[in-house]
Amino acid sequence: MSRSEEACQARVATAYDAVRQRAVHRRAEGFRVTLDMSGDRYVFLSDLHRGARNGADDFRRAERAFNAALAYYNRLGYTLVLIGDVEELWED
Repeated sequence: MSRSEEACQARVATAYDAVRQRAVHRRAEGFRVTLDMSGDRYVFLSDLHRGARNGADDFRRAERAFNAALAYYNRLGYTLVLIGDVEELWED
């Protein structure tokens, strides 16, 4: 592994640790988000499993349709909420 790859991996690990710590802290506090389902527009997408666009990436076949859907909902003023397994960048 090159130095730049190691540095990139270290930055990703640091960012992941920071996000995880915030999530754990918020969960302990009972973190909640209130959604106004009567007035706001939301689109919920789950379990995308987006990968690194290599042979192990199952999402790449759906990427074009996904991008079209994002553009469509964005034009209509929806808020995107991603839940579940979104990224599969470690899969190879």
